[in-house]
Amino acid sequence: MGALAPLAKCSVSIIFTPTGLGSRVVTLNLNDNAINAPQQVALVGQGVPGRVAVEPGGLSFGKQPLGQPAATAVNLINHNSVDLTIQGVG
Repeated sequence: MGALAPLAKCSVSIIFTPTGLGSRVVTLNLNDNAINAPQQVALVGQGVPGRVAVEPGGLSFGKQPLGQPAATAVNLINHNSVDLTIQGVG
């Protein structure tokens, strides 16, 4: 890929894009001709649920006659790139 002069440095860009929840651990190997090759760097990241929104953020039913139901909807919006598991409504 190229030569690195004495006392010089180069940068490697790393992008972490988890595809699932939980810890992800890998090793980055930088292959070279040094005696202690390859150079290794541990990479650790965690996939976590992203942003979820509820709209509207609050509801007011106002005055309602006893025994008369008042219905409305609340939207749960998944802004993630993976499915959101709904574990219950209460």
